[in-house]
Amino acid sequence: MSCAGATRCCGSLTSLLSPEIDCWSHSTSSISALSNLAINSSTQETVNRINRLITAWPADDALPAEGLEGIKANYKKLVSGLNDIKTQSDRDVK
Repeated sequence: MSCAGATRCCGSLTSLLSPEIDCWSHSTSSISALSNLAINSSTQETVNRINRLITAWPADDALPAEGLEGIKANYKKLVSGLNDIKTQSDRDVK
């Protein structure tokens, strides 16, 4: 059966597909908006910095070469970066 036959048989094919098309259109625009938020370079730089700091965190109980002061400095940077990410996320939600 051709499309014309489907239209004659089942009514308007477009009206049958309209809810699905609307759903996919909304999904496409939502994904695009999320993608634009994820591309925010300052946020991405902060995430990269946090990942580097986490990688530098000692894996066991042994002190690194920098000693306790190095861990404290790393901790302060982690807290600061994570707060920056939280603030940006709260802003993005609004």
